[in-house]
Amino acid sequence: MNYAETSRPSVLLVDDKPANLVALSKALENLDCNIVKVCSGQDALFECLNRKFACVLLDVKMPEMDGFETAKIIKNSKEQASFPIIFITGHSESREDIKKGYELGAIDYITKPINARAIAEKVKIYCELFRRRDAAELADQLCQVNAALKEANRKLSLKNTEILDIFYTISHELMTPVGLINTFSSALSDKLGARPDLDTKEELAYIMDSCQQLYVYITDLLDASHLEKHKVILDQKTFNCGELIEKVLVRFKAKCAAKNIALVSNLPHPNTKVKVDEGRFYQIMTNLVNNALKFTEAGGIEIGARPTRDSKFVSFYVNDTGCGISKEHLTEIFNPFYQVMNNKIGRSSGLGLGLSVVKGLVNLHGGTIFVESELGKGTSFSFTMPICIKP
Repeated sequence: MNYAETSRPSVLLVDDKPANLVALSKALENLDCNIVKVCSGQDALFECLNRKFACVLLDVKMPEMDGFETAKIIKNSKEQASFPIIFITGHSESREDIKKGYELGAIDYITKPINARAIAEKVKIYCELFRRRDAAELADQLCQVNAALKEANRKLSLKNTEILDIFYTISHELMTPVGLINTFSSALSDKLGARPDLDTKEELAYIMDSCQQLYVYITDLLDASHLEKHKVILDQKTFNCGELIEKVLVRFKAKCAAKNIALVSNLPHPNTKVKVDEGRFYQIMTNLVNNALKFTEAGGIEIGARPTRDSKFVSFYVNDTGCGISKEHLTEIFNPFYQVMNNKIGRSSGLGLGLSVVKGLVNLHGGTIFVESELGKGTSFSFTMPICIKP
């Protein structure tokens, strides 16, 4: 049920005589409201429990439970006390009865035989008041929800900042010992030279690879913290797009060959240039190509660039023929610490910070990052960088 349906006013007609209900319904047929008809006070109370009414037209003289008793119960209920009640009565009602009706909370009396036009005008007013009150209540609820969401987002943001602060401290302290382990392992490997102890050299190579992976994690943590606090400063210079891509190809040529994955490029016009921080650009591309390589078991990876239609940016892209990303993950993958579960490889390795850092760096350059994916067919990441136009 949508809001338009729930906000349409409902009017309750209560009379023990079906002919009177028909006459009342006929009088209100041109109003934009739901008409609910019941033949007893008990049925009226049941309907009042299930919905809100713009007004209740209540016959005074009814068997078992008369209109006065019904009205008293309605008005004593916290949820239904605001329902406007109009008594329908005959000319035989005494002044005492009329006074009693008003004391019970009635807002008006209508005598039989009813004047269809008069009753329609009265009910129309209460229907309009109901619409305004309902809209005001909805607006108030929306304001409360928005305020709660803002407060929740504020607390989450503070919590993320606190977490990143802790990780920054830990990462900063780890950077030195990890660097020393890597340096001494490399030096020890060089000393072994061509000695026949291959097992030792392989073990040292494993240590250095692990140090390099740990270094990537530490760098991601530090970058995430710096981006959150707007402490990353870019050193932007003008570069040829083709040369930037060629360097990326050189970096990943051997890795792709080792997995028997084709690595192809689509270079833009030789004069196409962008203004970027070279180190940060390669950080972005390295993350995207590493991800493509990680999730691609067969086929290929394409790296390229092309000017956008407005010629204000160059769009760099990394396409793969990997396993793809499901739709529910696409809106989340740029969030910090978010990791995608894959049926073939399980949970992806890493901290879940890489794409978050990539997005932050792209945005810092004044660009935007996009992703398209289809399960079983592959993924395409693209991001824009400001084009450099000679004056």
